[in-house]
Amino acid sequence: MKKLLIFLALIVLLTFSSGCVFANLTICNNTTDQLESVRWNGYDFGDLSIEQSGSRSVIAGRAYIYLSISGNDYRTIEKISVIPGQDKTIILNDYTIVEGPLSLAAKGLSIMQIGDIIGEAGVSDSE
Repeated sequence: MKKLLIFLALIVLLTFSSGCVFANLTICNNTTDQLESVRWNGYDFGDLSIEQSGSRSVIAGRAYIYLSISGNDYRTIEKISVIPGQDKTIILNDYTIVEGPLSLAAKGLSIMQIGDIIGEAGVSDSE
């Protein structure tokens, strides 16, 4: 009987302790264009269309949000922290500041707003 009680107590303890490590992270795309390959700390949120959100149960941590716009890779200028047991929503809009394109990292990253990147993507070289 003691072994059964110890076993049940251990199960309850593990259930409560493991549940506290996770949180739900929601990333919302409130920009004027699609964001591609949205990622945070190894979690893939996929492509987010305009006004679309992606949610994942994640292990708490601190990391940049990585995303692609028109085939170029960027990351948020600040790391996003997720605290154990506390759900978090991040809203990306045209005023969100990002660094990139990451392919130019050796030359120094540009810091700009997502809206400026989207605006440049619509301008052709012939203009």
